[in-house]
Amino acid sequence: MYTNEEIVEKIRELAKRKNTSLTDIEKNLAWSNGRIGKWKYAKKYPPKQDLELVARALKAVSYTHLTLP
Repeated sequence: MYTNEEIVEKIRELAKRKNTSLTDIEKNLAWSNGRIGKWKYAKKYPPKQDLELVARALKAVSYTHLTLP
């Protein structure tokens, strides 16, 4: 599995390819600004439910695509 830092970078890369941003994803999910970025240095792994929501927001990306190399 990827580290938290790698997951955030993966999300950032995928968002860029889809012409969106972490801020846009957070707004679409009604999350606070910076929520995804905070995962980068969190002690715990991001919640699976949250990662699944981000994957759906990125369309055609699965949860495993965000978490497995």
